[in-house]
Formats: sequence, C-alpha cells, structure tokens
Amino acid sequence: MSAGDSTLAREVIHYIDTSIQQQRPELSFTPNTPRVPEAEIGFYRGITFNLKFGTANEASEIFQQIRALYEENNVENEFAVFSKVTGSGPDFSVFFPARDAVDF
Repeated sequence: MSAGDSTLAREVIHYIDTSIQQQRPELSFTPNTPRVPEAEIGFYRGITFNLKFGTANEASEIFQQIRALYEENNVENEFAVFSKVTGSGPDFSVFFPARDAVDF
C-alpha cells in the first residue's frame, strides 16, 4: 500500500466522532490529597454522557450533587468533567485518573 492510500482507513474505521469540549472545574472534584498524585497518573477511565435534548442544566445539577458528596465524605478519588461546546461527540465526559489499568 502506498502512502496516502485511504483503502485501509475505509476498512478499519466504522465511525468518527468529533467535538470541542471545555473543562468544567465547578463540576469536577480534586481532593486536597488525591489518591493518585499527578506524577503517577498513567491511565484515565472515561465515561461519556449523551443527554436528552434540553437536559444539560439538570445534568450539571447531578454532577454538582456528586461533587458535594465527594467533598462531604472526603473521598480521595478525583474526577474531571468536560462539556461539549460544539461537535457530534458526547455532551459530557468524566475522567477518573489511575496509576495503571489494575488501579481501576
């Protein structure tokens, strides 16, 4: 196969999803003493949410409630929330750091 031949891409790729997302620190949670220090993060577990039309505010409220529970209970696990600005990707994405695949 020569360089630039798109045959392989058509055979391999089923669907491409793209979006621009912004971090939402007011919905995210970082404890004072994270369970996994930043220098030791090797993996992220990602969860994506595709919302019903018009429910972004309700979803934000749910993330705020989860953050409050983490704060009240001194949970050492952190998570980062991102929301879609534009594109065809998920409306919200949440990422949880870990040292390695076994750490999840």
